[in-house]
Amino acid sequence: MTIRRRLLISHLVMFAAPVLMLLITLCTAVAGLFIFIQSGNHVYIESSDQYSRAEELLYHAVFHGKTDEAEIEDASGYRWLVQVLDPEQNYVLLRRADGTTVLQYGNSGLRSLFPNLPDPGTLREMEHPDKGVYARVENNEYCTLRKRTVGGTPYSLLFISHQAPHGTDDRLEHVSRGTLIFLGLALLAFIGFTSWFLADFMIRRILPPLRQLREGAERVEQGDLTVRLQHEGNDEFTPVFHAFNTMAGVLGESLCQRAEDEERRKAWIASLSHDIRTPLTAIRAYVEGLMDGVADSGEKRDRYLQIILRRTGELDAMIDQLSLLSKIDMGEKAVPLERIDLNEFLEAAAADSREAFRRKGLDICWEGGPPCHIEANRLLLERVLMNLFTNSAKYKDRSRGELRLIVAAENGRVILTAADDGPGVPEEALPHLFEMFYRTDKARSRTGDGSGLGLAIAARAMELMHGSIRAENGVPRGLVIRLDWPAAEATDETD
Repeated sequence: MTIRRRLLISHLVMFAAPVLMLLITLCTAVAGLFIFIQSGNHVYIESSDQYSRAEELLYHAVFHGKTDEAEIEDASGYRWLVQVLDPEQNYVLLRRADGTTVLQYGNSGLRSLFPNLPDPGTLREMEHPDKGVYARVENNEYCTLRKRTVGGTPYSLLFISHQAPHGTDDRLEHVSRGTLIFLGLALLAFIGFTSWFLADFMIRRILPPLRQLREGAERVEQGDLTVRLQHEGNDEFTPVFHAFNTMAGVLGESLCQRAEDEERRKAWIASLSHDIRTPLTAIRAYVEGLMDGVADSGEKRDRYLQIILRRTGELDAMIDQLSLLSKIDMGEKAVPLERIDLNEFLEAAAADSREAFRRKGLDICWEGGPPCHIEANRLLLERVLMNLFTNSAKYKDRSRGELRLIVAAENGRVILTAADDGPGVPEEALPHLFEMFYRTDKARSRTGDGSGLGLAIAARAMELMHGSIRAENGVPRGLVIRLDWPAAEATDETD
């Protein structure tokens, strides 16, 4: 049950509690009066005010809500109230206009105290409290005669009472005081129980989850990110517990990722130091050779200088790659995206690079595909393609190799497949191809062939362009690189 529903139930109970208290009070009063009467006790009228209230109550008990003669003449509904009055001091007579007596109770001798009572037929219908009523007071005797027509039949109600001495109702007053004390204590107990029940009804659903959340937060503060909280039911705390568990999971993954990044950074620094030291060592060695006169001929000096130039170019390329990685890490602010027709871009890139890579023994084959547009950065896309071209040319194991580019559109995605016919890579190396400075040559015997950043840059670039990249071995041989982007939304060409 939700907390909101519990609050609603609590408000409804608080609204219904006074009504229930009133019903309990009335039922207790009626039960007490009934027991009082059954014990042979009666109510005495000791003043004119008491007589007026008793007469009004008696009149309404007899006539109120009655619509036909059967209801009036079934006196069981109000006889008990008439019998509350002391039979010696009171007289009640209810009869029809034809003289038929419906109810007669008490001391009929009291009627002789009022010998000049008018005939009920002469009384008008009771339209207001002062009409249709005959009332007289003789010393300590009270008399009231009323007329009322029900269901077309006139009825008259005569009520005569002899005023009892003061103190006659001491027993009733004593019982009333006891009943009131009992009702007061019962109401206090009822209020206390209701308050305790409603408080417990709310608190037991609020405090335990809060306590559990606090304990979970303390465990997270102590570094325990494996904590997961369980919450039974489906209420307002359910999404809070779900968010807490999600937060703990994300924090745990973040710390694991941070630890992995730290290890990767250490490996990156070590690899960077190794890859920079290699060309620097070569440059230093050849410079020292020139200074020491080892290159004693013009041909040898030219060869030394060419090696120094090539090694310097390797350092420059590595720094350029690192600079590009920094831009990629800065996101779209450094390399903004635009809508690009992938087919047109590939056609131009293949045309520009085909001859250069043909001299390196790699044939680039591209066939036009369906119209496909993506959100990309031209510089990054060009660098990704050049890295793919370079890798295929570098690792081919035949005198001539082939790289085939295929564009396809599937389910709102644009897929570029680059498949070569080289030797491929070991299966265990596939998940690591896009890591910085990763090479399948664990001995690092071919460090001069590249920086080890090409595919890592491709992966970062694809991520920035909201795409993905994956590698798999081709059948029967070769390496297949798949680039995947969401298709760019069409624009109005007439604008």
